[in-house]
Amino acid sequence: MKKPKYFKLTLKALVDEEGDEFSCYDFNVKDEDDLEWPWMHGVKLKDPPTGALQLAVNLDDEDAGDFADFTVSPIPMVTQRFRNVLDAVGVTNVDYYPVTIDGADRFREFPTYFAANIVGKVAAADKSASQYTEAFGGPGATVFDELVLDPNFSTDLPIFILAENMSIVIVSEKVKAKAEALGVDTLRFIPL
Repeated sequence: MKKPKYFKLTLKALVDEEGDEFSCYDFNVKDEDDLEWPWMHGVKLKDPPTGALQLAVNLDDEDAGDFADFTVSPIPMVTQRFRNVLDAVGVTNVDYYPVTIDGADRFREFPTYFAANIVGKVAAADKSASQYTEAFGGPGATVFDELVLDPNFSTDLPIFILAENMSIVIVSEKVKAKAEALGVDTLRFIPL
């Protein structure tokens, strides 16, 4: 059986018609308590949010011109479009929570967002083949200049958080293929 391919999920560099780079809009949380849940730890939330999380679009970024389909800061969020991708490939290890975003009414088109908690943390790095620095602060914070996956790691999760650096999200080839087929154009899938 062929071993599945995996990709590091990041934002794509965005370029306008004149060749100028621009960024995606950032968001701010309106209630700092919304940062207290263990987002990006790969675990189910105990006592998860009961109401919509309150965020606001950062309208001060003059270089922003699009909305990312996936963002990890200040809390991980996905657009409906990327959620459709994950649903279509059978992802069951992401818990979604509603959000309301102040400033959305200032845009002609604004995506529907959900807070997304990825449940699944997998130790998958091959440190003997990767280039990395052990970050001060403990486990889950290794900084990779070049990440190589352990050829012996095994998971059936199509999306997971890398245990060695919990800010890195890894997706399977079927997530990448479905995202491209459904026109998700703000994400980059870096082969591992």
